[in-house]
Amino acid sequence: YSNSPIENNSTKEFKSIRNHIWRFTGENRCNLFYRNIFKKKFFKYENIFKNYINEILDVPMVFIERENKSIAVRGIVNFREFMKSGFRDYRANFDDYITHQSLCFPDVRLKNYIEIRNHDSNSLEYALALCALYKGICLGNIEILLNELKFLKLDDSDYYFEQSSKHALDFKVGKTDAWDIVKRIYNFALSNLNTKERTYLEPILKLIKQKKTPADILFDCNIESAKELANFL
Repeated sequence: YSNSPIENNSTKEFKSIRNHIWRFTGENRCNLFYRNIFKKKFFKYENIFKNYINEILDVPMVFIERENKSIAVRGIVNFREFMKSGFRDYRANFDDYITHQSLCFPDVRLKNYIEIRNHDSNSLEYALALCALYKGICLGNIEILLNELKFLKLDDSDYYFEQSSKHALDFKVGKTDAWDIVKRIYNFALSNLNTKERTYLEPILKLIKQKKTPADILFDCNIESAKELANFL
């Protein structure tokens, strides 16, 4: 889904510059679960919601709202400290938590729904395909998929992130092509959908067969600047 290769009116070294920028927008709010999450047994099913909230509580606060006015906090306290001791004369309430968690930017964010944030914007057919892909993943036995991908190392998440931001799927994990990894995920999702739902995945299959992301397609059209992109659209 890499689709942001143009920065400052020219192509740079990233096929998804958006992905790269978001990761380094704020180390303590955009990169929450990369460093310590796997050492805390974060994904043990009985702990996952508690652990997620605990991570959010430790993020420094940006502001709170009272009577339609914003009161700057500027990271002086995190939300856990705000709940315990307050900030100035203000005490924490649930609306403050809602505001605070909306200013945290992990790839997967828990609201009153699960928000998946780590994809560039694309056309409607790709957006619908992505919904179908995640539905297929969620409907399946995730242990089967994790077992098939067990050669991936969680400690190498930083490397995968950097390579995918720069090269989309044109890199290898050991001897395995990243496109092959995506095809395995695609096939797993496909196996858990009915016939009608599978039709929504066809745009992703087309990309996999071509081994091209939307960014690659832009390059094939000789689009290398924002002006050329606007004229093309």
